[in-house]
Amino acid sequence: MTNQSFGLNLQDALRIAPEPQSVWSGTAILGGDGVAFGGQMAAQALMAAQAMNPARPPESIHSFFLAAAKPDEAIIHEVEVLRSGRAFSLLRVETRQEGRHCLSSVVSFHKGETAPAHQAPMPSVDLPDAYSAYDFIPPGTDPEVRRCFDIRSVESIASTSAGSYPRQTYWLRYRGDLGSDPAVHCAALIWFADLSMPWTTDLAYDE
Repeated sequence: MTNQSFGLNLQDALRIAPEPQSVWSGTAILGGDGVAFGGQMAAQALMAAQAMNPARPPESIHSFFLAAAKPDEAIIHEVEVLRSGRAFSLLRVETRQEGRHCLSSVVSFHKGETAPAHQAPMPSVDLPDAYSAYDFIPPGTDPEVRRCFDIRSVESIASTSAGSYPRQTYWLRYRGDLGSDPAVHCAALIWFADLSMPWTTDLAYDE
């Protein structure tokens, strides 16, 4: 997976293989401190759920990390369809390694309908080239899980005194080719979320 100058090939790291009885298998990679990268496991869980429901795009994923996994060893994703209706599907994915329950995810899919929009407007920022590359590697993190992204940090806001909330804004681009499969692009976002969202949470405690 490391034959590229910019690090891991995400398409390789996200690849899963079908097994009998709604089970999919993949290989865990090092995240840091000797354990597997949770963002990859969650991203693979989405890929397994998507494989069971290919006609609808993913809407959300809620993942609970239950136990550390070992890097460079097989993991399995057991998929259960909780509900499949006319517009929504809800699936649960249990990720295990050597009998150890490592991750539990619930993934929802929606066929797409016209509805009111609730998304906040995009912040007014400059184009990516106006910002320096963000090369920070959090302590204990394997650099390989980050180097495959070109990350440009736009802002980091910790204070809530002005009625704001802790947030970080990035420009983000994968350095390679993710192909045309929308599920892979969604999985790449889940991968990056595990690299960024925990640090956004930490901003709430900055003074």
